Amino acid sequence: MYFRERTRMWAAAGLWAGILLAAFNLYAAVTTYIPQRLVRNDFRLIYGAALNGWEHGYSRLYDLAAQKATVEGLQPGTYWSPFLNPPTLAWVATPFLGLPFDLALLLWTALLVGAALFAWRLVAPGAGLTRAAHLALFLGLFPTAFGLMVGQPVALVAAAVAASWWLAERKQPVPAGLVLSLIAIKPQLALLVPLCLLVSRHGRVFGAWLAATAVMGLVAVVMLGPDGLQRYRDVLSLASQWEPTRRYAIAGPLGLGPHLYAVEAVVVAVPDHIHAFATAGALHLGKHVYCEKPLTHSVAEARTIAELAAKMKVATQMGTQIHATNNYRRVVELVQSGAIGPVREVHVWVNRTWGRQS
Repeated sequence: MYFRERTRMWAAAGLWAGILLAAFNLYAAVTTYIPQRLVRNDFRLIYGAALNGWEHGYSRLYDLAAQKATVEGLQPGTYWSPFLNPPTLAWVATPFLGLPFDLALLLWTALLVGAALFAWRLVAPGAGLTRAAHLALFLGLFPTAFGLMVGQPVALVAAAVAASWWLAERKQPVPAGLVLSLIAIKPQLALLVPLCLLVSRHGRVFGAWLAATAVMGLVAVVMLGPDGLQRYRDVLSLASQWEPTRRYAIAGPLGLGPHLYAVEAVVVAVPDHIHAFATAGALHLGKHVYCEKPLTHSVAEARTIAELAAKMKVATQMGTQIHATNNYRRVVELVQSGAIGPVREVHVWVNRTWGRQS
């Protein structure tokens, strides 16, 4: 009760914390991100992609050689890395091509900040000090500030989601769905929002989003053409092999393409006596399986699972404590490569009696 009655105290604390965090972010921007904008700011890649598509045609939007030449030609010292986002993000940057890169970057940053403020204005609860605290914390927390400092379109997606919610709350489902389709500039940031709308029976919002997104997808396919689509597929396939992609993106463990939205692998961690049944069911459906030990309760079950896995040609693994970690895998590689010579006998011990949990 004491804390509930002191809402202004918490709002003031949040405001003060947000201001301190924002001050630190501003310091980081001035000392690091602005001086290193030609290396760290992703707008260079977005601007370069838009310029590449404008000058060479959208069929070469994902031509890595053309991307590299365009980005490195913006200014001396500009660092290139592949542009992997959908064509819609390049469309958004196209109006900036009439401006010098530095001016375009300044206006792009202003657009992102404006989008963040717009999202806050629409969805922040309360009034006065409470709303100010939400703004300070929203801009002060590093993920938001980082997106602004490196030119990521996160704020634009946030603004689209906020505007869609605002319209839906006012019984305007079709405009809400149309606005939500703007998340197509970087759809992975709000991937689950349309699905949540569908599950929660906001069918008209979902339908309008789906129709508008389909139109944008069709336009993108036509503009890219067969060659451009193949280049995009090749670039995504290449990116799926990079360690940062696999570590931070959902596409890492699941792969890329339409099947990303479906089940591809099953982890079996149910009670021990039904491991074999759950594993067999997943294998029959053609799913990869990672099964916690024990895999089965009998030799016959183990043979059945092994035969089924071979027939379905899927990847399987049994989880045994920490044996999937790098240290154990490295030991296996060393043994299999013959680093310690032929292994004829192995002694294994454990410091507990299994079954009695002593």
